[in-house]
Amino acid sequence: MTGVDERESPGRAPDPAGLDAALPVLAANGARFEALLATAEAHLRARRLDEAGRAAQQAAGVAWMEHTGIHASPRLEAVARAIAPAGSTWRPQAGATTRVVHVLTQAYATGGHTRWSERIIRMDRARSHSVVLTAQGGIPVPGFLEDAVAASGGRVMRLEPGPLLDRAARLRSLVWPHGLVVANLHPNDVTAIVALADARRRPPVALLDHADHAFWLGQAAADLVVDFRAAGAALGRRRRGLAAERSAILPLPLEAPSPAPDRDALRAALGIRPGDVLAISAGSAWKFDPGARRGLPSFAEVVAPVAAADPRLQLLVLGPRPGGQWTEASRMTAGRMRAVGTRTDYGDLVRAADLYLDPFPMGSLYSILEPGILGVPGISMRQWPDQAAVLMANAPGLDAVPHEADDEAGYHSLLEGLLASPEARSDLGGALAASIGALHAGQAWMDAWETVVVRTRDRHRGAPDGAWAGAPDLDRGATDLLARGLAWIVERVAPPPDVVVAHLPLARP
Repeated sequence: MTGVDERESPGRAPDPAGLDAALPVLAANGARFEALLATAEAHLRARRLDEAGRAAQQAAGVAWMEHTGIHASPRLEAVARAIAPAGSTWRPQAGATTRVVHVLTQAYATGGHTRWSERIIRMDRARSHSVVLTAQGGIPVPGFLEDAVAASGGRVMRLEPGPLLDRAARLRSLVWPHGLVVANLHPNDVTAIVALADARRRPPVALLDHADHAFWLGQAAADLVVDFRAAGAALGRRRRGLAAERSAILPLPLEAPSPAPDRDALRAALGIRPGDVLAISAGSAWKFDPGARRGLPSFAEVVAPVAAADPRLQLLVLGPRPGGQWTEASRMTAGRMRAVGTRTDYGDLVRAADLYLDPFPMGSLYSILEPGILGVPGISMRQWPDQAAVLMANAPGLDAVPHEADDEAGYHSLLEGLLASPEARSDLGGALAASIGALHAGQAWMDAWETVVVRTRDRHRGAPDGAWAGAPDLDRGATDLLARGLAWIVERVAPPPDVVVAHLPLARP
């Protein structure tokens, strides 16, 4: 592993002792990736194309799930491009400009990336939107996605199991009649990349960078890479070799607040007494750092003392299950702070809440934006330097409102002030609602989306034969604070992909 990069603003650096333990992990993960990449290249040279694709997918899976210090691999993208089947030159058909197809690897009822596509579909009423699922398997397609597609006049399609090249050819045929492809893929979806890699033989492609902190494949198949925040776009330039003309920022789409149900009834149903302050936090369990192995306190350790000292606070932590530090936090607070696992009533909880606490060390962006647009104040703690900003919750609109503490003492002060003052909660909630709503909903969001559509089509027309060719050093892993932090997180958790991409249900009436 090479390429130490500490040029970013240092911010507040975590205790390096815990992160230094990730260096051998980075090296070991890098060796596994390199071996699988070499295997893919060997299969390609021997024209064993399906085998090359499978090895490429395995390599991408390692780089995604077991961080190697890289965020892009020109060599792996070159394998995917070389596998791409020949075919006719794509030309827009009659009416194609009003037809959009979203290509997802898998769609989940609890996936933020699925909600991103669903809300684009709902908010773009000028076009019909279809969906192709490349590897859904037996996972039920979320009803909210099916409903959105049906309302737009599109349809949901699936690729059937089979040889990789056959599936890629089938995917290309399914996207062919459309005027725009929105690629919303798992980072290792080689089938989709092979199908879309040759720009001459497919419609314009906008690739949603929903996993902006992680390694992913797709540069070779995208006319425009669409980020949801500046931190992701900056990482794309630094670690993926993306030029500014191939990058755009589209705020995550949020539905404008709907009339609230009876809030008092919601709170009573949850057992919240008059005078109580209901706080919620939501994110996949690994985002809360229950192991606390970086030398910094975990979410539970930071918040529990405040909760213990204020008998008005009721805190529900959605995502983690009871056990370990969560059991201790519950004991300290007489059961007022508790981990409750996955819930399906997130929309009701948000509308009943007085306060939202963002997970750390890894932020949960949609989960803080959803309450924020409803006027629920939310706070975060910056446990990472600016170089690792993608590990925190930041976004257009959210960044404009002071809501973060830099350390544990500052976080305690911020939280205690909000607990003590309904006026402070109202002021912060109102500021977040106005700032987030101004960019993530309504005409401002539609204007941003239309810009993405136009720029994607212009890029496709301007350079239909131009493949992304990242600098060779992108294949050499960095060992900076971001790389070590990511290696630390995945080494500690080591979850399968379906756990990592599973998030909590987002607010919906």
